[in-house]
Amino acid sequence: MLGKGGFNSISLDTYVLTTGQYTTALKVKEQEERDARLSKLRPAIRNMLKGNPNVFHYTTFPTADKLFAQHPIWQQAKIEAERKLIFEEYVTELKEQVVVCTSSRFNICILKFHVFRVKPALREAEAFPRWYPFSKS
Repeated sequence: MLGKGGFNSISLDTYVLTTGQYTTALKVKEQEERDARLSKLRPAIRNMLKGNPNVFHYTTFPTADKLFAQHPIWQQAKIEAERKLIFEEYVTELKEQVVVCTSSRFNICILKFHVFRVKPALREAEAFPRWYPFSKS
């Protein structure tokens, strides 16, 4: 039905509601497409990063971007933000592995101090008297 000026007579509230629904549906669709792209790219890029000996926990994205600029798997990710997201996820995992490894080594060192009953201000000759036969202890 035509209202004033030949336009359909729908209320402004209905128009805003349908526009809001449309934009919400569009955002949901874009997010689903992005998730689908990332799920396809993530395993390939992670395998590429894992297989390269030049990627460390302190590697930055610009360095990796220069390093892999000509790599076909890197070029498959057309959107730089998606490449950066996958790279940052991988580097974060590497950092977590380094922290776990470092803390476990530190714990082993502390455990050795406790086993040998070594105090921080103890001299080596006092800590191991049988290795130093001429020590005063």
